[in-house]
Amino acid sequence: RNNHEDESTFVHFIISLHGQIIIMTLLYRQAIRWAEIGRKTVVAGSRRTGRSSCPAPRVTTPTVSTLPLRLFSTSGDEFIMTPDMAAKNLSAYIEKEIISETHPGLSDPENDGSPGEAVDPTEMPEELSELSNDIDRDWRVVAAPGNRMVRMYRKEPVAPGGAKVSISFDVQDGMTEAEEDSEEIEMGEVGSSDMMDGEEEDEEEIPPGVSFTLTVTKAGRSIVCSCVASDAVYVTSVALAELGDNPSTDADEESIIGSQYRGPMFDEIDEDLQDGITDYVRYTCGLSEDTAAFIVMYSDYKEQCEYFNWLQKFQSFVQ
Repeated sequence: RNNHEDESTFVHFIISLHGQIIIMTLLYRQAIRWAEIGRKTVVAGSRRTGRSSCPAPRVTTPTVSTLPLRLFSTSGDEFIMTPDMAAKNLSAYIEKEIISETHPGLSDPENDGSPGEAVDPTEMPEELSELSNDIDRDWRVVAAPGNRMVRMYRKEPVAPGGAKVSISFDVQDGMTEAEEDSEEIEMGEVGSSDMMDGEEEDEEEIPPGVSFTLTVTKAGRSIVCSCVASDAVYVTSVALAELGDNPSTDADEESIIGSQYRGPMFDEIDEDLQDGITDYVRYTCGLSEDTAAFIVMYSDYKEQCEYFNWLQKFQSFVQ
């Protein structure tokens, strides 16, 4: 009988020890998972810096409370996600992105983990601020918060005939085709068979830049030019539109032109005529190199501001 009791006690001890080992294993797995989640919250870096007319940002210091929350099943192999937990995780990821925008120093490889000095990601760069003062002498810039379209109106009509000049561009437009081509060449994706012939190589290539529409209006008619702003202004197409009795310079190119004849392909026009149109745009309409630089820089910082504003509104909605 005593031997039977000893054997029963030993069995209970083994079962208890096995249970403790399982619990310790689960706790160890949980610690490993939390450590991995903690590493993932290290900010990779800020997107860009810039500023627009958006409200001042809410600067947040990074805290551990922004870590995503997860639970795993008793097996320790599968996560259990609840609706409330998913919403909290999304809010944490948005907060992490906001922190990366307001604390760009965290992206420094030599950073010791401290958040560093907070910055306003919508602050206008000094170079753009100075350029903006020069542009304001001749142009009126309209860029409403929350709107991706930017419009510029020349303050004084241009000669001859007192034509009104306006510019419009979308800050969410991607890179121009020329930029895509240049990246393919840098990556070695364009073979020798794709290179231009000798005569075509002599033609001026449009460098990467921001696409915009130029509208020149007088006497119920408009010249509508598709252009690219880079180191200078380059024309890619030109069309003449009859606007009727109530012309509008705020309409987009498609609304202005409609089904009217758009003119020939610009690169198929006689080269002297191409040069004449380009000179008209640059010198008569006043689209100087400074104007081109302003369009490029303003588009970048305006998009940055809208992105940061979008993050804040998104976070407010999720919370």
